[in-house]
Amino acid sequence: GIFQPDMWEVTPSNRWDWPALREMVANNGLRNSLLVAPMPTASTSQILGNNECFEPYTSNIYSRRVLRY
Repeated sequence: GIFQPDMWEVTPSNRWDWPALREMVANNGLRNSLLVAPMPTASTSQILGNNECFEPYTSNIYSRRVLRY
């Protein structure tokens, strides 16, 4: 596979053991590698189907008016 530093056209430092990491990923895979955490706004919460804040849902039905120019 390709890691992010492979796409940067730089030589990675020897600080980490990249070959060992590649082997571990090849053998075990990655967990939670595709999770996203967008900022909870009204628009993204409607698109993704979640709540727009950290508080519990107050209603099952939301209505929202958008101003058009």
